[in-house]
Amino acid sequence: MTNAGWAAAPGDFATATISDFARDAGAAFDALAARPEIDPARIAILGHSEGGLTAPLAARGRKVAALVLLAGPAVPMEQVLRHQTRVIAALQGAPADRIAALDEALAASFAALRAAPDLAAARPRLTAALAPLPPEVRRTYAAVLATPWGFDAARHDPLALIGAFDGPVLALYGGSDTQVDATENAAALRDLARTAGMQVDVMAGLNHLFQADPTGDPQNYARIAQTLAPEVPARIVAFLRRAVG
Repeated sequence: MTNAGWAAAPGDFATATISDFARDAGAAFDALAARPEIDPARIAILGHSEGGLTAPLAARGRKVAALVLLAGPAVPMEQVLRHQTRVIAALQGAPADRIAALDEALAASFAALRAAPDLAAARPRLTAALAPLPPEVRRTYAAVLATPWGFDAARHDPLALIGAFDGPVLALYGGSDTQVDATENAAALRDLARTAGMQVDVMAGLNHLFQADPTGDPQNYARIAQTLAPEVPARIVAFLRRAVG
């Protein structure tokens, strides 16, 4: 796996994109499928958060037995990032006018990314889109969006990718997730024309990391002793036993 530059592998994580991560995941799948002790017809791919977008992208052109998507986007990344920005800013006590300004800047930024033919052309448009924000916020947003990752993220359609996968899919969402909205994303998947073999569950009271936390506040992630609510792996194992055998 080389595209994202993990460990001693070549590549540059700072410039890696969702497409790069998908190529790495695909390479890992291919390596497993080639091992004599592994049945290549029974390999599933699991992805969490952005990995839930990477997983169906990696599955394209491969005989993947099943997908498990944990808090995976089913709506475009613009909607995901705008939602989490509004919700988390409100949790932190930001006033309504500041939340509106952040949302408008993100909307303008994604429009700039989609309209530009390449990242170099997008950068001045992004600078203009982020100009109304305070300097420290501008720098934070630019560090994410004025990058190969941002340019690539603006071009993916998660719903189309998931809908194109013809195997079993388990999509789990935390009911208190403030980063990937459970209601919006679960509804998008349930509206897919492709319904056979798809299970979409919202797990009440779990945050983005599937820890028990009704607030979903990201500041609590490191404070919660629980790594993963036990019902999550139980749900995954039950699904895989049915889907893969």
